[in-house]
Amino acid sequence: MKLENSFILFPGIGEKTEKKLWKDGIRHWDNLEDSTKYSDKIHKHREKARKNLQVGNETFFKDKLPNKSLWRSYRNFKENVCFFDIETTGLKPERNKTTTVSFYRNGESKTLIRGQDLKQEKLEQEFFESSLLVSFNG
Repeated sequence: MKLENSFILFPGIGEKTEKKLWKDGIRHWDNLEDSTKYSDKIHKHREKARKNLQVGNETFFKDKLPNKSLWRSYRNFKENVCFFDIETTGLKPERNKTTTVSFYRNGESKTLIRGQDLKQEKLEQEFFESSLLVSFNG
């Protein structure tokens, strides 16, 4: 899915309405005819969304989509997405030390290891370079 297939980012359109639009064959912003009852709600916002998509303004979409639907922006902005996983020694406070943090971004993997290169400034740099973070609950 791409953002252009999502309607829930537009005011007044929830998941139920979006599913109805898809069922009715409206699966892309361009398929939304001016004659549909939703066109008034969407037209102005659709053009604003298009402009933000063209200039790569990911923040615009982050602020419009519900958190559970942020994954929809992946295909539009995948070069800026960072998947990361954190491994620890355990869940007990007295034994809970981070051992590794691994990152996958734009086709490349990187692992920071405790006692070697796992440092706060390196973590901050990795996170700063990405606009969308995906965690594996590590």
